[in-house]
Amino acid sequence: MSVPGRARRNVFLLLPVGRTLCPTARRPARGERRHRRQCPGSSWIAVFREVGRVIGTVQLLRHLADAPLCRRVAAVTNKVEAFNGFSQRIGFGNGGVITDNDPVEQGKTEKFNSLLTSGVIFHNALDIAEIVRRLQE
Repeated sequence: MSVPGRARRNVFLLLPVGRTLCPTARRPARGERRHRRQCPGSSWIAVFREVGRVIGTVQLLRHLADAPLCRRVAAVTNKVEAFNGFSQRIGFGNGGVITDNDPVEQGKTEKFNSLLTSGVIFHNALDIAEIVRRLQE
């Protein structure tokens, strides 16, 4: 089945990626014989993994079949991407690259940039409202 371009980029959001490994499983050393040992509960892990895949596939098919839903998802995605692009343009320091490896500092920088972007958008909305009010007088 060919997936349209707009839906192809959303597939990774809907389908689970990777696999669940038993925590006691390990890779055998060179020359060591491989033994097929089942981990406790591994059959349940496989069942739930398959159920997750089915649910993801059903959601993907519903998404592809519902044109208004596709349009809404695309509209929201475009708004978020526009906000992120605007945030990068008005961001500060090192061209938007966070050089600190501390997760707390990264979170602070991200929140400050988001607050700054929201403040600029709010200020622009106030300016536009003021101009419209003047034109109506």
